[in-house]
Amino acid sequence: MAAALGLGCVAVKGVAGVVAMRLQSRFVFGTGAALRGDVLRQLLAAAAPDARGAPGPIAIQQLRHARHADQGGSPPATPAAHVGTAALAGLTLRIRDVEDALSQGTLRGLRGVVELLPLAASLVWLSPRLFVSALVFFVALGLPLSLLRRRWKQAHATLQRQSDELLGASDEAVRYLDLWRTYGAGARILATVRRIGDASASLGTRLAASSVGLSSLNELAGAAALLLALLLARQGLIGDALERGVLLRFFVVMFLAYKPLRDLSDARMWRVRGEVALEALPEAIEIVADPAPSMPRDWPLRPLHVNALCTQVSPAVFSLRVEPGMLVIVHGPTGVGKTTFLRALLGLDALRSGSVSYGDEVLAGVGPAARPFAWVPQESPILAGPIGGNVDLAGGDAASAFRVVGAPAQLSADLEVRVGAGGRPLSGGERQWVALARAVASGLPVLLLDEPSAALDAESETRLFDALKSLSGTRTVIVVTHRLALADRADLVVEVGADAVQVRAR
Repeated sequence: MAAALGLGCVAVKGVAGVVAMRLQSRFVFGTGAALRGDVLRQLLAAAAPDARGAPGPIAIQQLRHARHADQGGSPPATPAAHVGTAALAGLTLRIRDVEDALSQGTLRGLRGVVELLPLAASLVWLSPRLFVSALVFFVALGLPLSLLRRRWKQAHATLQRQSDELLGASDEAVRYLDLWRTYGAGARILATVRRIGDASASLGTRLAASSVGLSSLNELAGAAALLLALLLARQGLIGDALERGVLLRFFVVMFLAYKPLRDLSDARMWRVRGEVALEALPEAIEIVADPAPSMPRDWPLRPLHVNALCTQVSPAVFSLRVEPGMLVIVHGPTGVGKTTFLRALLGLDALRSGSVSYGDEVLAGVGPAARPFAWVPQESPILAGPIGGNVDLAGGDAASAFRVVGAPAQLSADLEVRVGAGGRPLSGGERQWVALARAVASGLPVLLLDEPSAALDAESETRLFDALKSLSGTRTVIVVTHRLALADRADLVVEVGADAVQVRAR
């Protein structure tokens, strides 16, 4: 009798499982396809032309990179607001978690419920009193498990934040590594990425172990509830004592319920992951400053000699001598190699010919961190964190640096205010002031500024140019610009044309 009942329950459970799996596969396939389709449509919309035939944001970014490559220049740095590899990777992970929540969570739980229904009916038929007693014990034992699952959800949300942090830090390190290297901070950024990765891996291991434990606890709770109910039944505390045959059949059916119970527990864990993926918002990606000094050496103020310098991507040939403390303007139309000239000084672009010397030292075979230059590119990135931490990346005093460059007083007052992802957004002009102050705070003797006033209004531009002129004698400043407003203040003007480079003293 017990064997026949067991075989019947197995058959019913199997049929219910097959039906549930068919429904699950169809629903998951349709929902997953719809979800990915929505994301794909959004990405295509970003790249597609608008109603006037103008290219979309992503297409514009690609065209800008292609244009700079065709003109012999370097692609501009990607602004933090654009969709980057970290954003796409985070989006992919969230889509996967949501799809897993559907397939392994909601529908797996539904399959478990469908499989449990015939088993529950069999248990009620065998002994209603024993079934109710076991159910009461199971619910009582499940309350502590609910608290553990809540803590697991909080821990999983922490893991996802750390994963986003790792992706963001990695993206910043890769996209702007040339810039960080000019401040000697590349190793610090990469070390931060490694620290975040180690912490995420450790937390992920603990979460995986706790997930397995919580999944097994459901089965243990079911077994404990059954044992308690059987014990009470044997003692006659829940009615008349049951026959041994009834207890045996009840035990067989209850044993078949362990697998669906485990499926329900696993489904709950997957649903939690999906909920976190849907609810979690990007939080600040704060780069923890390394207290170790980042710059390899102290550079004195010396003459800079550029001798017949020509890169492999631009035909322009530069020859000039810059005395210590000079203000130099590099002027010319777009695409003639002005930015490439700065990258060549930094050692970021390979030379076709020529050399760069600082004092008596030839700067060859060394990267930007081993050169006396502080670089401000056209579009400078901002690390999520305090404003002051963005300025003193390579050391120095942030408040003093803001005063030197003539930045608005509000920036000096807000050094502890968090900016970037999860913090206060910065305008284009504010980002430019932060980048300029970062260069001054580095203490490096030569500032390389690429279109430093591009995001500033006329009044701010005048204030900046006055500040740069005030650095004469203490810093050598080389400014790349297509405007001639600063030429009257310059000691040396370098005119870069399509055919030749002319240098004239003021």
